[in-house]
Amino acid sequence: MTKDGNLKFENQILENLDFKLGGLLSQVSCEENFTGKVGRSTVIRVLGLGAKRVSLLGLGKCPTVPSSYHVLGESVASAAKASQANNVAFALASSEGLTPASKLAIASAIAKGNFFFFF
Repeated sequence: MTKDGNLKFENQILENLDFKLGGLLSQVSCEENFTGKVGRSTVIRVLGLGAKRVSLLGLGKCPTVPSSYHVLGESVASAAKASQANNVAFALASSEGLTPASKLAIASAIAKGNFFFFF
């Protein structure tokens, strides 16, 4: 969630998402003081983009432990259930430092985070 001197996200995925949201992501991250710390989350209501909400869920800096991603899966499932979502998509802002084996373990941990009710 770090930004450069022009208040642009240094992470290209976040910068692209912010562009698609018309700067709403950077605005909300400043207003809510959302820095991506573990356990922090915020929900942004959006209109006209094919999605009703965008949720930001903090995992901290480059978590590599699959249990961190199990918590992510639980958080996504809980947010989706609370908003009565029929479909969910998510993206990690970075997969830096993750090995192919850890990516597989992480995907499994996310899936075990109570996503079962979507299928």
